[in-house]
Amino acid sequence: MSDKTLKDILKRLDSLEKKVDSLVETDPEAKEHLTGVSEEISDDLYEEVVMVIYKAEKASASYIQRCFGISFHLASKIIENLEKDKVIGPPIGSRPREVLIKDPIKFLLKRKSN
Repeated sequence: MSDKTLKDILKRLDSLEKKVDSLVETDPEAKEHLTGVSEEISDDLYEEVVMVIYKAEKASASYIQRCFGISFHLASKIIENLEKDKVIGPPIGSRPREVLIKDPIKFLLKRKSN
């Protein structure tokens, strides 16, 4: 292999590394996939989502994603937690999920006390 070919390969690898670094910085899903570091759901975000979906009377990952400007992956994790906490019902085809709680303030206060 010639020196020129080796330099070209190294230059190309450096360019690819910069693209991957840039992607990791701008796309949380890529960061999690490449680094194993996931986005966390803060208590404040979770509480805001509970209030928004209660008022909207619907819940879906895409709705949460749009409302809060977060990744679809994080919105999906929130949906999973909401279902586990019995805030929303199970999936019904492609329709938004039913909101099951009747009093979001009471639910959030109970959740904080646990």
